[in-house]
Amino acid sequence: MAELQEQQIAPTEPPPRRVSKKHVFRLPDGSTIPASEWKSISKFDRDVLIYYHGEEKVVIPPTGKKKERTEWVTEYNPEQALLAQPIQPSIHSPICQQCGLFEHNCRNPFMPYGGAE
Repeated sequence: MAELQEQQIAPTEPPPRRVSKKHVFRLPDGSTIPASEWKSISKFDRDVLIYYHGEEKVVIPPTGKKKERTEWVTEYNPEQALLAQPIQPSIHSPICQQCGLFEHNCRNPFMPYGGAE
């Protein structure tokens, strides 16, 4: 028992911090809204909007003492939130990612969205 107490466990290093990417929605009038300010919309719904509308990487050059920044911009039109397209089930769809059937070797993980019958 004395041998077990003498052994010391080496401290492990914490994993490196990941910088979260700054995401911005650009409205048709040109104004921008950071995704973090959309408190009334759940993260899942924001992910669906980003999935449909896509995102563009915008690099903002350094000015003065400020460093170069990178923003991910999604052009968002509230008039056509889902672009009048049906949601296609796939591994890239946020709905399928939240469901997670494909992670459990399901026979048919990507079922067409039909709602309750």
